[in-house]
Order: sequence, then C-alpha cells, then structure tokens
Amino acid sequence: ALALIVFIFTVGILFVFKAFIGVQRFFVFMTSKSRTPKSDLQEPANHGLYATRNFTISHLDQQEDVDVVLGVYHVLPDHLVRKYAKELHIDEATLPKAPEGVQQEKKKEWKPLQYTEFERVVQRPNLDLNDSATHKQLFEAALCAASNGVVLYLHGNTSSRAIDYRVALYKVLRSLNYQVVTFDYRDFGDSTNIPPTERGLVNDALAVYQYITSIADQPVYLWGHSLGTGVATHLMSRLTEMGLPGPRKVILESPFNNLKDEIRAHPYAKFHKRLPWFDYFVTKPMYDNGFRFESDKHIAEFKQPVMILHAEDDPTVPFELGKKVSPNVSNMD
Repeated sequence: ALALIVFIFTVGILFVFKAFIGVQRFFVFMTSKSRTPKSDLQEPANHGLYATRNFTISHLDQQEDVDVVLGVYHVLPDHLVRKYAKELHIDEATLPKAPEGVQQEKKKEWKPLQYTEFERVVQRPNLDLNDSATHKQLFEAALCAASNGVVLYLHGNTSSRAIDYRVALYKVLRSLNYQVVTFDYRDFGDSTNIPPTERGLVNDALAVYQYITSIADQPVYLWGHSLGTGVATHLMSRLTEMGLPGPRKVILESPFNNLKDEIRAHPYAKFHKRLPWFDYFVTKPMYDNGFRFESDKHIAEFKQPVMILHAEDDPTVPFELGKKVSPNVSNMD
C-alpha cells in the first residue's frame, strides 16, 4: 500500500509539472526564492557598495509586447573613487587597498574630452549627489570615460543583484579598476513583476547592453554566471543576428550546455530522472515552452573569444556540463 501511495504521489508530481508552465517557470528562475526587499535594493551602500548608482532602465519588449522597467547598479572602479573620494563624500581611509600589481590610473591615461566632462561634473562647487539629475550626469560621464572597460554582469537564478556573493564579485572587479553594470531581469529584485521567459531575459540584457554602448566607447566584457551564461550566449547570438557589434569578450562562470541536460543533472531530479517517462513529463514540456538555454548551440553563432570558469566540485552545475558547452568551437580561451 505504501509503495502504491509513493508511486501515485510521484506520478502526480510529474503530471502537475507537465501541465502547468508556472511550475516549470519556478524551477527554472526561482524568482520568489530569497527576495531582497525593494527598499533595500535601492540603497547599494547597505550592501557595502559605495560610489554606486541605483537606477532604472525602461524598454518596450516588442517580441513579448510588454513594457519592462529594470533595476540597475552602476559600480565605479576603485581607482576613480580614490582619486575623487573627497568630491564623492567618501572617507578614503575606509576604502580597501588596491590589490598588489594593480596600477593606479593617472589623469593622462584618460581621453581628454571624456575626462574633462567627468572632472567638470565631479569638481562642481557644492556638488549635490542627492540630486538625481546630477547623480545621473556624474555616473554617465564616468561610464563615457571607462578607460579599462565595462563589465556587464548577468546573474543566475534566485534573489537579486544585491545578494552577497554577487556583490563580492563586483568588489573584486572594481578593485581591478573595471566599471561594473549589473541588473535584475524581469520578475527579479525590483524589476517589473511579469512572468520571465528565456527570450524576455535576453531582451532585458540587450536593453542594458544598448544603454552601456550608447554612452561608453570603451570595451564591454560580458560576464554570465550559471543561468546567466545561457542568457549571455543567447544575447551574443542575437547581437550577431542583428548585425550589431558585441562585447569584446565573454566570460562564462559555471556554465551548462543546455537546460535539458542541466535538469537531468540537478539534485532536484536525482530520483525522478531514473523514471522512463522523465523526458516526456519534464524536459520536453520545458523545451516546448521555450525554456532551452542552449549555450552549446549559441556559442557557435558568434566569434568573440570566450573564457570558461568552472569549479570541478560545483554542486549545482556539474563540471562535465561546462566541458560540453563548446567541444568543437575555436573561440575558447
């Protein structure tokens, strides 16, 4: 009797998963897991991010016919913060020391016109950083003068752009004198609360990328983590298809080759994947509903160099799936 109950329960779960796209969507994106309060997201300093602008980017997703507002962080590099700590109202003594071997940028290394604009704003008498227009002007002038380049970071599923391990990476990148732009996709963080899709996330990333490139003429480096690696490769494919210049380089941290294989390898599927009808109830419905994240397909559709970072003991995304991302592609570092 107990075995029959377990069997009925197991099959029932699979039927529910196949029948309801909302259940599938939850397991892919997990947007309701560990939500950061919106009021907290709007204060980057609460997460140890000084000299960081919180703002929004709005775009019309014509493919899905929705208006989307994205919550965004723009993190200034440490060399710039140190140079203008007084003007930015930051106690220089509280700033971390520059990593050994990282040179501090000199004024002459900035492009004159770009640097002049940033300097003009930051050295304005009675600079009011609480004024939204001034704040915007200052950070966009900095973005325009991003001599080391800009990292566009695409996070994985769950939570928001302010979760601790993501913030820790921004701090490392800023210490290396990169500017960092990161954001929450739709239904993540404080972005528009609408059902996420793979295509929708790619369109959100495209909107932020176009914002950056409309201001900065310095290199953009695309960094994706976990689910964000699937967004990154799909975005690169879209940019190529649109005939637009893409980022100079792509960094994939803990990537997987496609969602079908990742689902089978995920701890949540440890028991169910042994069932003969697993693909019929789980992977096929997700594929049919557009949850694919086929990095092994998209990575062959652009030419920019790709660097893969993956821990051999990764408990969520198996190392072997990272190796399957591009076995026959020549643009790997």
